[in-house]
Order: sequence, then structure tokens, then C-alpha cells
Amino acid sequence: MPSLTSAEGFGFIESHDGCRLHVVVGGSSGQPPILFINSIGLDHSMWDRQVGPLENDWYTVRYDSRGHGRSGVPRGEYTIEMLGLDALAVLDALDIERVVVVGSSIGGMTALWLAANHPKRVEKLVLANCTAHIGKPAMWAERIAQIQAGGMDTIAEATASRWLSDTFKTERAEEARRLVEQLRVTHPDGFAGMCAVLRDVDLRDSLPSLTAQTLVIGAGGSGPETAAAARLADTISSAEFVQVPHGGHLSNLESPDAFNAALNCFLTSDIS
Repeated sequence: MPSLTSAEGFGFIESHDGCRLHVVVGGSSGQPPILFINSIGLDHSMWDRQVGPLENDWYTVRYDSRGHGRSGVPRGEYTIEMLGLDALAVLDALDIERVVVVGSSIGGMTALWLAANHPKRVEKLVLANCTAHIGKPAMWAERIAQIQAGGMDTIAEATASRWLSDTFKTERAEEARRLVEQLRVTHPDGFAGMCAVLRDVDLRDSLPSLTAQTLVIGAGGSGPETAAAARLADTISSAEFVQVPHGGHLSNLESPDAFNAALNCFLTSDIS
């Protein structure tokens, strides 16, 4: 297990089941730690606009979720417990006892699992564009079969189109294109394994018992995803809810300034 230092910036650790995880750190290990967990189909770089402003005051930790980026790609279906244990392995490798956790989409679900099952490890919790339960097993089964049959080319364009607002796709077309390409190069086994998590995960029973101070961030507008994020915040007793100005599934990418302002306010507030 390598020692990860700010001078090196990255390294690899081995998770609970032998999966090799690519980890990237910034700032100094003597600063308060903050852990970022990525969305399905993306890697640690989705948080580039967030970690830059934080590295003077925080020890930033990111990793590529299993099946993504430079991390290992175990075959077969993944579970939310696997993802949560991966996060724990990263914390243990860096000797981090207690941390602020920021997760987007399935990364937010992983953060929820961590806060529910290992509450002493979570200082604060930031949940972006996620919910505790999706369901729709037939939809996920169809998507898994599609990926297994034809690879990521069969879903990359459509997935990015669902995630991004029309404004983003029109005004920031080059960024949208890069997002499609990142989805396209994601390993099919990794994406399919994550789809199994989204099909099966149900953390609703754990929400009332969460103790970490929580920020839920939802996209602008009044769509079903925003409503789901608001319901998530209502169910967590210690949670506050913030909407960023623009729609879309990736609020930290579409509205980085508003996202960062909400994150910074939350990080610097006293724990209630």
C-alpha cells in the first residue's frame, strides 16, 4: 500500500476485495480532510473545479470509483456496500479517522451508506443530485444488457443528453462533447456493475437515523430530480437543501460557482 503525499499527488491502494483504486490528493495532510466521490461514468476529474479553491485550507482526497478511470474493473455486479467499503479503504490508507464527504449521484449514495454505517467516520455530508432509492429494475436490466451487447457507444450520447441541460449543451458544447467522450471510454463492465447498484440500492430506512450535518444540493428548476433531492433533505433531520441556478444532473459541473459557494458556506459553518 503506497503512501500518498501532496508531493506525489496520486497513488494506488487496494480495497477490501483486492480492487485497485486510483487515489488523488491535494493540499497538506495536516489540514482538515475532505473526500470527493464521483458519479457513474466519470472519474475524479469531475471535481476539478471544486478542489482547486479548497487546497489552501483542506486536504482534498479523490479517487476513481471501481470500474472507472484508472481504478480496477472487477467483473460482475457491484453493491452499495462494496462502494462504501472502497471509500473506507481510501480513508484507512490515508490514516483519516473523520472526514467531510462530498458525493454526486451514485457517489452521493456511497456517501449516504458511509454516514449510515460508519457515522463516526463522517464529519459532514454533502449529497449532490442523488436520492436514497431509484428502483426501476426493468430499466436497469435493459441498460445493462445494452452495454453488454454493444459497449458504451450505445449509451454515451443519450446518457450525456439526459444529464445535461439544454443551455449547457448549447452554450458549452465543447464541455458537453468531452463528457460524452469520458462516458464512451468508461469500461463497459464498470458501468454495468454500477448500474446494478443503482437498480438495487435502497437506503431510505437509514435516513432518519443519520447524525452528520448534511447539505443536499439539487439542480435548478422544478423537475423530478430536484423534487427527489428536496424530499431527501426533508427526511434527514440535520439536512439543509440548496438549489443551484441551472438544471441538469451534474450541478457541480453546470453551476460550479453556485455549487462552490454553497459548499464553502457549509464547510465553514459550525456543526449544529
